[in-house]
Amino acid sequence: MPDVVIPGLTFDDPLPDAPVDGLLNAGSLLLYDPAHPTVPWAAGVPVPGDTIPNLAWKQAAAIIGAGTETSLKGGVSSTFVQGTGSGKDGVIERTAKGALHFIPSQVNDTAGHLYSLLMSEDIRGWLNSHPSATVYLGASIRVTRKGGASALQNMIRIGQNGSTLRQSIAELTNSVVSGNPTSGATFVGRNFISSPGEGVVAVTTTAAAVTTIIASLTFAGPASATYLHKAPSWILEDLYIELPALSGLTHDQILARQQERRANRYKPGGVLYGDTWTNPTAVP
Repeated sequence: MPDVVIPGLTFDDPLPDAPVDGLLNAGSLLLYDPAHPTVPWAAGVPVPGDTIPNLAWKQAAAIIGAGTETSLKGGVSSTFVQGTGSGKDGVIERTAKGALHFIPSQVNDTAGHLYSLLMSEDIRGWLNSHPSATVYLGASIRVTRKGGASALQNMIRIGQNGSTLRQSIAELTNSVVSGNPTSGATFVGRNFISSPGEGVVAVTTTAAAVTTIIASLTFAGPASATYLHKAPSWILEDLYIELPALSGLTHDQILARQQERRANRYKPGGVLYGDTWTNPTAVP
């Protein structure tokens, strides 16, 4: 079929590219998604030196005023010793559909042996220089074995270290996983799921009393002796950071969008439909 030409009609600019994921908008700073249908992670469990695709890199670059797809990728830090038995910390695996499953041993683990996903230096620097920003932190997770420690146990967090945090997603002592505002942060919104359980857990805070943000986002394994033999097992399906002031959305609206996204992924034909994983009982 020949090209159709309309005399006098021209286009000065090309149509903008559609976002790589429907969750993304002008406020998106970070989206990690191991099983994304168009930008999946490489096969296997990422190790130190590997990079993690940030699906929100274009939006993050616009917010920060700098950065590229490469520079806005995440990374991995790990002292976690893979395997079962004496001297081994447990198993980290990809589920059948590609999500990331952390299974710390509750017998042979070592305090302080952790596996962490990292944010890029550009994103870390922006968060560090904007302590008063309102920030939404949300994750689609499935807790496959509860930890049951006697103190709050962080699983995902933005913060200065293990205890001085802007905000976190943590297993509490009453068998729930909840969003938590910490270190003087002003609470905006949060929700929780049961442990074990599944769903999207999120927390939005502003004006945190944190002087230095570090790159680590996730904690898999016992951070200290308090959590030894009591670290939860959990599956990370996605990890998302959004700035409500730029998206124009409330905490509840962002949460609802992330929950809808997760529900669609488990429907027939969805990327996580029929997913399977190792039962943590196989990793004592």
